[in-house]
Amino acid sequence: MGAYILLKLRRSFYKDIKIICDCRGIGSKEVMYKPGIKNRVLLSGKIREIEKFVYSKSDYLLCVTKAFKEYILNENKNKVKKIKVIPCCLDIDKFKYDPILRKKSRKEMGIKSSDFVILYSGSLNRWQLPSRMIEIFKIIRGIIENSVFVMLTKDLKNAQKLFINSGLKKKSFIISFKPYNMINKYLLAGDIGLLIREDNDVNRVAFPVKFSEYIRCGVPVLSSISSDVIDLIRDYRLGYKLEDFNNDREIEKISKKIKKDLAYIKSDEYKNKISNIIRKEIDWDYYMSSVVEIYKDLILDN
Repeated sequence: MGAYILLKLRRSFYKDIKIICDCRGIGSKEVMYKPGIKNRVLLSGKIREIEKFVYSKSDYLLCVTKAFKEYILNENKNKVKKIKVIPCCLDIDKFKYDPILRKKSRKEMGIKSSDFVILYSGSLNRWQLPSRMIEIFKIIRGIIENSVFVMLTKDLKNAQKLFINSGLKKKSFIISFKPYNMINKYLLAGDIGLLIREDNDVNRVAFPVKFSEYIRCGVPVLSSISSDVIDLIRDYRLGYKLEDFNNDREIEKISKKIKKDLAYIKSDEYKNKISNIIRKEIDWDYYMSSVVEIYKDLILDN
């Protein structure tokens, strides 16, 4: 919306300024999944008009995945001036694997060294599919008996209700809220992180910062996302891909594979390895030269 306002103002004022739009998601699609919005179809159409205007009029577009870039180009043939992919990045010095801190965090939460921790960190909005995540956990627990679900969320009441209604015993799950400046410490406790999303345009172009946080903290993912994230998972063995998160048999099959890999994915060797692999992919310093080149390019265009 900021880029849209600036582009409108540029018609009458500051006609020589260059405008960069940093695209984080498809707002016209996202609004269709948010609760409590009236006339969402009409609102989606209005946002789509704004998006098309911004995509075609901005001097430079940034987006978070190659899939998002392709979406923008396909939707706005021959109208986009310049576009570059820069994913969601992290403070890589804060988020990183630390075996000593991992032991402390697990001990603090009452997690045994032998426990296998399935981790979820984030909101319980319906597009995060919290009920299905619990069902997936129950399937995994049926195969890996010492599994514990650690859910880090602000939505404590909703989380309690979900777990109570699931029929799971209290010893099989931990619900807690941790402020963001401490979340890295508790992500370290995980052995596999859940990233379960529906297959739609919103998720096909997404690069959830949650993915970067998990991997950088040494936690491989079980993911149904089909954006650039899946390429990283497959290329670098950063976890396991679910083709259909509603398919119990597929989840059972992957759970058996996880059980077979258990010793390795819980090892410091593996956790350090994936933490270092993702470092370059989500390090602001790595992309800084690209950002500088964008500004140079726009300045030379004057």
